[in-house]
Amino acid sequence: MVRFTMKYGVGANEMATGLYQLASAGLSAAESQEVLQHTMKLAMATQGDHNTLAKLTVQTIMGFGMQMSCLLYTSPSPRD
Repeated sequence: MVRFTMKYGVGANEMATGLYQLASAGLSAAESQEVLQHTMKLAMATQGDHNTLAKLTVQTIMGFGMQMSCLLYTSPSPRD
């Protein structure tokens, strides 16, 4: 967790709350870790609340009946 907070500049408490949202949505530990990287980048890029962004990301992906692996294809690449 410390590695993530230092890398993305988001507080540990905020990240943990977002991680709780991911786990509460029924994601596995592996899925949560993968999605966490994307939601942390989104929070850093938008200066948004990580908990809210994590919740909205999961709701959107699940709302369209997609798998969390689809997040890899919906997130903008840093090279774009």
